[in-house]
Amino acid sequence: MTKYAKCSECGYVIAIPDDKNSSDYVCPNDGNTLTDATKAEYDAYMTRAQYNVVTKTGDYIASGGDCVLVDASSGNVTITLPEPSKATQVNIKKIDPSTNVVIVIPNGGTIDDELLKEISTQYESYLFISDGTNWYIV
Repeated sequence: MTKYAKCSECGYVIAIPDDKNSSDYVCPNDGNTLTDATKAEYDAYMTRAQYNVVTKTGDYIASGGDCVLVDASSGNVTITLPEPSKATQVNIKKIDPSTNVVIVIPNGGTIDDELLKEISTQYESYLFISDGTNWYIV
């Protein structure tokens, strides 16, 4: 019978050999020791959506795993990143041709040592990832 292990911090789940314990493994995302998981948790992790795709025309507080498509045709839009948490990712893309700007601000820490990131060109996008303290564009 296959056993399963999970990270209680980021939700990472793996299948492990029967002769191993979940505590024999660490999460590749944050280094935490894994704990026991169920097959249902493993199945949910393996079939999860990679991103929660949302379209926004006004200010928005993003969540980890969001892919935010921003239509700023009516005016500048501010997207606030969630609090920094190791391995959390948010993707943000400006989808309109206007001269209005999408302003990305962190809810803690910085973005590549800056206080904000402006997105001004149609189809310009950035993937933001956190190390647990700050945000980085990758």
